[in-house]
Amino acid sequence: MTGRDWTRLLLLAVLWSSSYYFAEIALRGFGPLTIAAGRVTLGAVVLGAWLGSRGRSLPVDRRSLVSFFAMGLLNNAIPFTLIFWAQIEIASGVAAILNTTTPLFSALLAAYLGIERLTVTRMAGLLLGVVGVALVVGGDELIGTVQAIAAEGAVLLAALFYAIAGQFGRRRFAGLDPDIAACGMLVGSSTVLVAPALLIEQPWRSLPSPGAIIAVGALGLFGAAFAYALYFRILAGAGATNLLLVTFLLPVGALALGSTLLGEAVRVPQLGGLALILVALALIDGRWIRRLTAPWRPTEINDSA
Repeated sequence: MTGRDWTRLLLLAVLWSSSYYFAEIALRGFGPLTIAAGRVTLGAVVLGAWLGSRGRSLPVDRRSLVSFFAMGLLNNAIPFTLIFWAQIEIASGVAAILNTTTPLFSALLAAYLGIERLTVTRMAGLLLGVVGVALVVGGDELIGTVQAIAAEGAVLLAALFYAIAGQFGRRRFAGLDPDIAACGMLVGSSTVLVAPALLIEQPWRSLPSPGAIIAVGALGLFGAAFAYALYFRILAGAGATNLLLVTFLLPVGALALGSTLLGEAVRVPQLGGLALILVALALIDGRWIRRLTAPWRPTEINDSA
């Protein structure tokens, strides 16, 4: 991964870590389907307006439309609904920690498909990252009721769909402008989610607070439009497995938001978990390991003068 990829990855982590916070607020006024539909529809409108201002439009050939619909289903409609439903039962931090299994699923899937080689170092980094996130959030929070266990399972299933979507997007959207890919995916998500949200949850019957409405708007603008413009740029440059390293950073962002905005205390185990996450990212990236293990070669001295 290049320095630009890492910068984009960190910015994406900031955007998506705040999404868990906004989802908690939005759930006070809307159901999970409505929140997911609002998020992707607003994101599609924002990116569509951006493309229109540049004189560009979405391709409408059959292959592109099928790809947009499939990516929207795999990467937005199903996992968003699962995670938002899960957050009714479990805390946003627990959802974030479970979502860190996404890179592990992605690496295993890429190895199975023969796309990327799963080295011992990378596997160790993935597992170390999961341990680090567990320390950040607190592993004892994962123990709960039957409803909480079902919710945790839903987030794990969402993580699997994210991993599948990453590999699918890498193949089907290769060479496509990132903004067009992001907008097309969000349009595909909207076609899947809007009708079920209206029919099942009937959001016009709810009386949401201004905070819940603003939270849905933030999810659409920052968690969808801006975030997915970054997502497809990272996917094109760094690959699906490296892209999904962002899930390791999401609980760290949630910890920062909790300590600064909610006054939550930062514990020593959380700082230890942060250190493990940073080590895990170095292992998976591989550049620092290669530099440390490379044989030392002394500089040759030209004494012909």
